[in-house]
Amino acid sequence: MKNVYCNYCRKPLSDHSAKRRHIQSFHKKEHELKQKQKQRQQQQQQWQQRERRGERIRLARLKLQKRILSGAEIGLEVRVIPEKGRGVFAGKVFLKGDYVCEYAGDLIEVQEAKEREIEYEKDPEIGSYMFFFQYKSKKYCVDATEETDRLGRLFNHSKTASNVSSKLFPINGVPYLILCASVDIQVGEELLYDYGDRSKKSLDDHPWLKE
Repeated sequence: MKNVYCNYCRKPLSDHSAKRRHIQSFHKKEHELKQKQKQRQQQQQQWQQRERRGERIRLARLKLQKRILSGAEIGLEVRVIPEKGRGVFAGKVFLKGDYVCEYAGDLIEVQEAKEREIEYEKDPEIGSYMFFFQYKSKKYCVDATEETDRLGRLFNHSKTASNVSSKLFPINGVPYLILCASVDIQVGEELLYDYGDRSKKSLDDHPWLKE
């Protein structure tokens, strides 16, 4: 009968039962120690991966923050669409999740926004450029009614074919309303997002919100 050998010290033993007894007697602690060392190494690797991932996220956020604060709007083209007016089109490829631009305007509280709305309604030539949202349990509005060179205010609405979505991006406690690609967007495609206004008055005044 051939001897079997200990996996740790290579000691020859008479059979597998003897091998098990030998390991339990002489190498159990050594085995447990190695297992603990292996677990610690795995935990350390996981921590390092999380740290690297966290650092990548932090750097990406800093890059986006810098882009927002700069006001740069890259890869956007304004065109006049017959029977529709102005629209914004992609001048470059945007991948899903890419930052497109900020919905820039006056950040105001709801009460002031309602007062402005009353004034705007007196002039039928003024369009709807007010974006209401909630941040930290408080309601705000970005009023982009004033004509500026910022293009987020010119994105047209589509309930069924939107390719851009809005997100909040706080910087030093101030909420910024940004528009990001919700799908891959090719050069020449019009940039559209769902305005989200489903109130009866808005739908009566602007039936195109249903589309």
